[in-house]
Amino acid sequence: MTPVPRLDLAPKLRRPLSLWNPLDYLRLLYWVFFFPQALRWYVDRFGGGYIPEGEMNWRKGWELLRQNPIQRQLLFQGLVLTVVTPLAVGLIFQVVNIPVD
Repeated sequence: MTPVPRLDLAPKLRRPLSLWNPLDYLRLLYWVFFFPQALRWYVDRFGGGYIPEGEMNWRKGWELLRQNPIQRQLLFQGLVLTVVTPLAVGLIFQVVNIPVD
């Protein structure tokens, strides 16, 4: 009996995410909500490697961000999405006349 082949579910991305491509922000949102393993894959592939949570501290984190522009860019994109997405959803609700407190 032959074993079941493993599925390769890694994203088919051949380049780092771009700050100026709006589709990359949508891809990042998709990864965060529906495929969070892709974030670890992205950091392993483009970002210089993943540091396990038990070994991570503030000094290692800052050093990693200082040395690695891909991870610095990913942090910036995450911060932009954290601010822009709720504002955009709130504006859409306002246009549709759904009250938001």
